[in-house]
Amino acid sequence: MGGIDHEGRAGTTCAILAENEDRRRFDFQRLPEILANDHIRFAQIDDTKLAARLRRNGIVSQKQQDILRQVKNREASLWELLKFLRKRMHLTIVRRLLRPVDDVNGIIEGALATLAAAWPVRPARFGETK
Repeated sequence: MGGIDHEGRAGTTCAILAENEDRRRFDFQRLPEILANDHIRFAQIDDTKLAARLRRNGIVSQKQQDILRQVKNREASLWELLKFLRKRMHLTIVRRLLRPVDDVNGIIEGALATLAAAWPVRPARFGETK
């Protein structure tokens, strides 16, 4: 299991908001939606999808088992595993082989929503209290 940005991008929160045309600093309420959908996602390889892809690519059963064993040995780093599948196994669009880890993603989305809710919707006027 690991975290992955499916586009391979990294950036600060402000850069992410600017990229999504939210240039005001009080647009953080949209942050959970932006981050959860495009930048933070926990996933793991779906062995069934991988085996099916290997069969469709004409890889024989013994070789499939060897590849699945290599995948298990590399599962500590999802990034490295996907790189292995792309470069060494010559598979394309490897993100289709991923299965989301819904319980972890739910926790992340909840934490982002809590963070966004704590951010003010508008600036406070001088002397104004919450």
